[in-house]
Amino acid sequence: MKAKHIVSMLLPVAILLGGCAMEPRVLEFDDTYTPKAPTPGKRDPLPKIDVYHTYLYTPSDRAEIPVEVAYDDQRAVKEISPIPEQSLKLKTSIPASADLNVEISLMTAENSPKDYPSTVKGTTMILPLACYSMSAKEVTISKGAKDAPEVKISFNAEEFKKLDMTKDYIVPLVFSVKGDDKVIIHNNWILSFKVSEKKELPEGPNVRLLDLDKTLEGKVIQGNDLSFASNVRADRLNLLNDGQTGNSWYIQKGEGAVLKILFPKTKVKGFGLHIKDYKSMREMKVQASANHGAKWYSQGKLTAMPDRVDELHIAFIKPLEIDGIELSEFVPINSSGWMDIDEVYVIAEE
Repeated sequence: MKAKHIVSMLLPVAILLGGCAMEPRVLEFDDTYTPKAPTPGKRDPLPKIDVYHTYLYTPSDRAEIPVEVAYDDQRAVKEISPIPEQSLKLKTSIPASADLNVEISLMTAENSPKDYPSTVKGTTMILPLACYSMSAKEVTISKGAKDAPEVKISFNAEEFKKLDMTKDYIVPLVFSVKGDDKVIIHNNWILSFKVSEKKELPEGPNVRLLDLDKTLEGKVIQGNDLSFASNVRADRLNLLNDGQTGNSWYIQKGEGAVLKILFPKTKVKGFGLHIKDYKSMREMKVQASANHGAKWYSQGKLTAMPDRVDELHIAFIKPLEIDGIELSEFVPINSSGWMDIDEVYVIAEE
């Protein structure tokens, strides 16, 4: 066939296709891009999960459980917070071609010679078997399915009390498939525990100064129901609960005075101070204790307190079950630096 005939036959097709063509879109080239030369002998790694192989895996490599621990005065474990039950999920990357029986084992140096030395080392220890139980140590992924039944792991908080809480405990699990060496085990699974000391009291800000025309309603704790301790002028502390406003316990700016107010444990709404109006405080820090002052928890700092008043009413925004209040970081309202407190009382819930 002659060339002119070929051209004449293709011309209508070209016109037809040209009429349907979209407007061309111009892409700007990034001139900052610099291609890198390939490295001989190195190739990009294969994706972790692909469609050409059956992989057994867990959706995540690890899980972490927060554990709160309360100690007694001798730092022995007194209480462990409830430890939530955990679920172990096993999956395959593609539907199983036959039933897959998966065995779940604790990691050892024998079954994981490569991973064990980097997993169990230093202060990291395997959690004793008495501290937990598993609902199953073998699961089956049925033919045509991709998910195994969930394995539940529950914990014995009483056994946790026997542990050395300065160590880090883990439950490292490994998996194997019985009778099918074509399944690739993608990852292990490690359960760890984040231990923190349980706070007997919430921390602030949890204090506020009431308006001058308002007072706290409740049971008044005063007189002999209160006792005091301080690092300054201990010989005058008895004046804080003698029922007289003429004599006072006094402090001076810069001497680091701390006043501890102690009483039988109760639900406290706040406290009050009878003061000398010209020797009052501009600022002070408030702390609370629920264990006879063994540990104090900050409730906040009062600032911009008024002058020329003879009584201050301080409320806990959220009432506290406590047996002690500590006042410190006093800043005077006057230039002389002296501050006086005549009487102290505590307001508890009825």
